Amino acid sequence: MPRRYRPAATVQPATATRPDVHPSIIYKAARRSSISALLGYSSREGPAGKHRRKGSDDDYDKEDDELDASLPRKKLKSVDKSVLEAVDLDDIQDLERVKAYLNDALCYINQLGDALARPDAVAPLAGKISWDMSDESEGLCDEIYNLGYSKTWTTSDNVSKSMEKFLPDIEELMTIPNPDTLRLAYELVIQLSRDSFGDLDVSESCGFGDRPSDEPADLLLRRLIRKRLAAGETWNWKRDLKVLDDTCKHVGAYGIEPWYPKSRRALRELVSKKAGTRR
Repeated sequence: MPRRYRPAATVQPATATRPDVHPSIIYKAARRSSISALLGYSSREGPAGKHRRKGSDDDYDKEDDELDASLPRKKLKSVDKSVLEAVDLDDIQDLERVKAYLNDALCYINQLGDALARPDAVAPLAGKISWDMSDESEGLCDEIYNLGYSKTWTTSDNVSKSMEKFLPDIEELMTIPNPDTLRLAYELVIQLSRDSFGDLDVSESCGFGDRPSDEPADLLLRRLIRKRLAAGETWNWKRDLKVLDDTCKHVGAYGIEPWYPKSRRALRELVSKKAGTRR
């Protein structure tokens, strides 16, 4: 059986060929040698010059680990060159690579924050939210159409839940200083209401009334109506009220109710006031 690599085997004539040894063994041996030199005894001796008890190679490894754990953790000003030679440079390179990735991520986050703070960023951001909502809703509608061939049971409740996650994005959009911010956010909530139920003609897709997007979207839409009025904006209130009323009749036939009652009431009041001023 070949002998295991020992620290003494590192001292060889210049013409000798070194056997193939695993780098971890070289590193451990070099570390053992350097620690022994610092404490003033050979690798075969214990503290105060006492010889180690005889045992297997595993016993020596265990004692080395215990000795390493007992040493104070401090930087060494001068160490054996063999320690530096045995350090795994791949670990250092991996660490530097991670640092580079983190720096790139921080730069991207900072650039994104600057972009969102610009007034001209509101239109592209609103367009992205609109596209994402449509894509999400259409994907779930495809699952509803293929209900007979799919193992998953997708209903109107699932579509509503998928739309709920876009509400924080719309509220974030409202914070961008731009004259079109409130209008774009308002239109996005109207779109969200239309994209939140899918194809109800498939009886199995109607769901059970667990629609988490309806109430918070209704509250957000009413808040946007008030904000737009406070900002002096005017728009076609009658058209938007008709859209919500028609949708209310459609989804109500499948048991989905109430449908944006607060927003519809606010728009109805605006339509009534406008009609009253014309008389």
